[in-house]
Amino acid sequence: KNLFTGHLNIDDPNLKINNLDGTLSLSGKEIAFNLDADLQYANLKNIHFTKDSFELAGLFSLNFTGNNIDNFLGSARIYNASLNHDSTRLSFDSLLLSSQIKDGKKYLSLQSNEVDAEIAGKFTIMELPDAFRVFLSRYYPTYIKTPAYWVKDQDFTFDIKTKKIDEYLKLFDSKLNGLNYATINGSLNLANYDLKINAKVPEFEYEGKKFFNIDLKGNGNRDTLITDIAVDDIYITDSLHFPGTKLHVRSNNDISDIHLKTSAGNTLNDAELNASIQTLSDGVKIHFSPSSFIINNKKWELEKDGELTVRRNFIDANEIKFVQDKQQIVISTELDELTDETHIVAKLQNLDIGDFMPFAFSNPSLKGILTGTAMVRDPFGKFGIEFKGIADSFSMNNKYIGKVDMDASANTVTGEVTINNVSADEGDFKFNIKGRYNYKDSTGNAMGFDLMSERLDLNLLEPYLGSIFSKMNGVAKSNLKLFSDGGHQYLTGDATVENGALVIAYTQCKYLFNNETITF
Repeated sequence: KNLFTGHLNIDDPNLKINNLDGTLSLSGKEIAFNLDADLQYANLKNIHFTKDSFELAGLFSLNFTGNNIDNFLGSARIYNASLNHDSTRLSFDSLLLSSQIKDGKKYLSLQSNEVDAEIAGKFTIMELPDAFRVFLSRYYPTYIKTPAYWVKDQDFTFDIKTKKIDEYLKLFDSKLNGLNYATINGSLNLANYDLKINAKVPEFEYEGKKFFNIDLKGNGNRDTLITDIAVDDIYITDSLHFPGTKLHVRSNNDISDIHLKTSAGNTLNDAELNASIQTLSDGVKIHFSPSSFIINNKKWELEKDGELTVRRNFIDANEIKFVQDKQQIVISTELDELTDETHIVAKLQNLDIGDFMPFAFSNPSLKGILTGTAMVRDPFGKFGIEFKGIADSFSMNNKYIGKVDMDASANTVTGEVTINNVSADEGDFKFNIKGRYNYKDSTGNAMGFDLMSERLDLNLLEPYLGSIFSKMNGVAKSNLKLFSDGGHQYLTGDATVENGALVIAYTQCKYLFNNETITF
């Protein structure tokens, strides 16, 4: 009569249950469970519950009706449990899923070691993703399509609190970390087109980029979504932070107006970006409004009406111009007539190198005024970067070198950086450097440079040879090669030193040179 009452044991290599006792009824409108069980172990991968390797054990107490989450009423409890992923034990020993109806309102709650969640009101869990899609399709109709069927009216509130959840996030993506002790709550009313989302996240990390104390507020109606995000600090590298970042976004019918304010400590004192972003089916179009940022107390202006379009296998930049007094950066695109490839071109004029180098690296310290052209070739293919230009009043580690001509390129696929020519002819420096370096090389043959000089101030090399030599001075004429082979680095060639001196670090003995030739 569609009713089971009794006792069950299962002893299988992938599933072992001791003492399952209770009833299972199929006689009513919904399936009814009222039973307790001792799960000794379950290999969830081998019994096709999960794709990854998980093993679960624990005590079960089930007292509910229903065969899916939307008609579930009652409670399902797991306690004294253990959960292993690839033989590593996860933080999990209890879980309680309960559902009840009070005053015509449904309450569904989940409680576990790491997450407490509740949803209350009129809702259908199976259709929740599509309920959110109804809203988002009005804000981004090109990118997010309206569900193909009528979504039932939903009117509910939700509240989610996390504890130490980061080890579970890594199961989905190893690059994810954080979201511990976060709170996310809000409401959705489909009939009145009202959407509210609030989130507070102490810390979040992805691919080494860290975000601290995120505060998000979102309010959506029939036509428009307004989102405000405040972040105490955004960590990019040890030397690059963006504290006090605030983002305001107003989205309507594929157009998002954004206002971004941020800063980055001593180097980037302040920044304000205003733009309109149009969502396309395969990319975005960005129209810039007047914006500004301050670097080393110098205010840069981003002029209005510059546009950037990025689509699948297509990019177009139109006069995106940054100006600061005599400094200027203009970004545009050019079509290669031979290959029909689009290249991104950045024209630099009187750029103060010392203002921008700290964003990339702090050692060596580089200064000078840079004018030239940087080109990104084939950005959607095997793209490479080329630069040709001149650095006036160039110095390295506060050692003045003078005017330097530069011609270099990089292949981001192979990792090969080629210095076609770096040369100077001023004061104590007249040299020419050519060579290559491969930052992806694993064979031990990554580097090969030729250094030809008529005049080279040895003091320039001291920071890099300090473990062997110190107190280096004098001017040298050189014909040197610096290269790697089989994982070792070699310096070969001749250097003739005029009125020079150096100290051998190991012996602390000072040597004087006067037109002496050193052979390496």
